[in-house]
Amino acid sequence: MLTVCVRPEHLQNGDVLHLPILNIEQLGHETHIIVQLADQTWTIKWSGQHAFKIGEILSLQPQHLLFFDTETEVLL
Repeated sequence: MLTVCVRPEHLQNGDVLHLPILNIEQLGHETHIIVQLADQTWTIKWSGQHAFKIGEILSLQPQHLLFFDTETEVLL
C-alpha cells in the first residue's frame, strides 16, 4: 500500500483541488490556511500575508508529492 504526502509549503495556487477554508492564521512573515479535505484538515503555509475569508474555496495544485510505503513508512 502507498501513502501520498505533501508538505504544507508545497501546495500552490492551481486547479486540481478545490477546498473550503476553515481558518486563517496571519503570522506576520507567513499565512497558515486551514482547509477541509474529506474527513481531514490540512494546513497550507504560504510566505507573506494573504487576504482570504473563512468559507471561501481555495483552488490548489500540489507540488513535490512524497510517496511512502504504508507498512514500513519508508520514503520511496
